[in-house]
Amino acid sequence: MALSVTSALLTLLPFAPKIVGAGILGLALLKCRIILAQYLDLAASPAWLRGFSIVLTGFALIVLVLYLV
Repeated sequence: MALSVTSALLTLLPFAPKIVGAGILGLALLKCRIILAQYLDLAASPAWLRGFSIVLTGFALIVLVLYLV
């Protein structure tokens, strides 16, 4: 919940839109990792959690590059 509130508050800060967008994307990636580890119980299976994290990080980097271009 705190990460969602932080994402919302980040939009109110007087930073460049690209910086805000990158911050929101980073927070979304962190939320995805928490959901995978805690709610889907992948913390008990580190290999699966690492695999999903790598794929999600790669996807987030692609989205970030497309956003910044």
